[in-house]
Amino acid sequence: MLNTSGKRWFLMLLGLGVLALVLGQASVWLNIERVDMAYELRKMEKELSARTTLLGKLEVERNNLVSPQQLKVLAERHGLAPATSGQMRRIEAEGR
Repeated sequence: MLNTSGKRWFLMLLGLGVLALVLGQASVWLNIERVDMAYELRKMEKELSARTTLLGKLEVERNNLVSPQQLKVLAERHGLAPATSGQMRRIEAEGR
């Protein structure tokens, strides 16, 4: 049989071994989580870049559609012309 000092050493070594296994598993788990977060961050960055690019394209298209030249072409196509003085009426808001 082991004496009390030997038992103590055995239990201490066993406890340290279990602790090392637990810490190793925790380290692996944390590394996996870090990699998953890196992939998610990369995906979000790509999505942000795509949306920023789309926003730029949409702004250019909007500016093109509301340009004076484009509006003039559309007005002529639909038979619109500037309003004359008899066609306009001003309505004042109450309380002013």
